[in-house]
Amino acid sequence: MVEEIFYVTGRGGSINEGLGVFLKERAKAVSGIGLSEEFLKGEFEDQLAAIRTHFQRIEKERIPVIANSYGAYLLLNSLIGLSQLRTKVLLLSPVVGALVSKIGYFRPPHKERIPASLRSHDLKKPEYFVMCVGSLDYQCDLSALQEIAKTLQADRFSIFEGQGHMIDRTIVQAVVDEFLEAKVC
Repeated sequence: MVEEIFYVTGRGGSINEGLGVFLKERAKAVSGIGLSEEFLKGEFEDQLAAIRTHFQRIEKERIPVIANSYGAYLLLNSLIGLSQLRTKVLLLSPVVGALVSKIGYFRPPHKERIPASLRSHDLKKPEYFVMCVGSLDYQCDLSALQEIAKTLQADRFSIFEGQGHMIDRTIVQAVVDEFLEAKVC
């Protein structure tokens, strides 16, 4: 069991529900940001600033960070322009790129920032960096994620065959356990 996990949920999520409940079984404390309707009404830059306010404590206390879906997108954007975040970061089903699917058109705000920051080297790899996505995820551009993984030299990048945006609970739990157990020098 780890001391604490910092968790950034997906849209409408709560750190006290869903994945947050499982994380509380793996840590003495779970802190973070739930992407409530109220939080999402804020300006994009204010959302990023809200995440950044925690980075100093996260680094000092070496708190592992887990972000899901749109929360993973916000976390990636919050890292742009900063030095390497000295902790472990796990992104689950990060929403990146723009996609047209049978369900609709998905385009997160400022979608050009991440690719531009990769080209300019303004987005640095966290000390230990893992990304996981389902092969059928309709909210994620797999080629964009592959580029992020390649450019940042992710420690692990997994595409789970047959999984969509909501990766099976047992897979997510296994990924989280492996991530938390990973030793970082």
